[in-house]
Amino acid sequence: MPIAFLLPESITKGSKFRVAWTSYSALTRVHSYISLERMLACEGSVWRPPGRWGAPLFVSEMDSRGGRVNGRRAQWRTLRAAERRRLVAPDGGSMLLAVRSDGGPFTAWSTVFERTAQRVRKRFETRFPHVHPHCCRHTFANAHGSRPKSNGPSISLPRSTPQLKEDRVGQISSAERRRNEEAIRAAMDRLLNGGLPPGGGCDLKTLATEAGVTRTAFYPKKNRDGTTRPGPYQHLAEEFQQRLRTLREAGEVVDPRIAQIERLKVKVTELKERLSHRDETVAELTTFKERAVSRLAAQHDEIVHLREQAPALGNVRRLPAPRPGTAPCGSCS
Repeated sequence: MPIAFLLPESITKGSKFRVAWTSYSALTRVHSYISLERMLACEGSVWRPPGRWGAPLFVSEMDSRGGRVNGRRAQWRTLRAAERRRLVAPDGGSMLLAVRSDGGPFTAWSTVFERTAQRVRKRFETRFPHVHPHCCRHTFANAHGSRPKSNGPSISLPRSTPQLKEDRVGQISSAERRRNEEAIRAAMDRLLNGGLPPGGGCDLKTLATEAGVTRTAFYPKKNRDGTTRPGPYQHLAEEFQQRLRTLREAGEVVDPRIAQIERLKVKVTELKERLSHRDETVAELTTFKERAVSRLAAQHDEIVHLREQAPALGNVRRLPAPRPGTAPCGSCS
């Protein structure tokens, strides 16, 4: 029997409240993981979010609907993904479901799929394709559409139920949209003034992360009839890109990484030239060394030959050794 699984608008694509499905067996395995593996990983954890994510959000007095985040009451459904990964549980460790061995949130799902696909290609099937987490979205959609038909009567929630009334609430209010636009403009000014976060760039991805909005809000949306409509903040994305182009045309380097790359390219060119000169010097010194050793060997052979000829000639007389107390000729002593 499928079980309704409600997804808040703060973490879904398009910022809309959505209803998905899960199974009793899947929930059973999740509860088993929470009560054993996850509990052991988070026990005594001193994990804190890295600085590039932002300040940690400490949770207290929590229940199924929300809790106090840094002393202020907040509902779980309003927290975005960038905020959720910074949540720290009262007893330590991350508040996310999947955690690492140190209690921190596990977010490297793409590497898990990549390693699994590599093992399949290595051990079983070399033609096995590359698999990414996004593939699960389509797999789940196919299973969601076929499962009610194969396992029994279709189960759906009528439009009048309270759950789907939240679909209307999923459309953000004008006040929240205004706050988001102010956050985007503030983040835009920081990025264009060179205030880039560690690991970030002057692009829409970093802009969305800094402003705390989904990147999809910067792009057009598709209606059910196939037509498109502007994204909630598409005009801000276009303004950001236009300002970025203007700065680049004016010769200003907004992203210091680009200037650093250019400096490194010049440095690499200089090092290559120095390395080439050094190789030439080493080759010249090697040739000089070979000539010097050859000349020394020839001189040594000549000296040995002359010493062998000296006794046979008989006209070579050894000079007497000087007597003690006498000075050589020409000496001033």
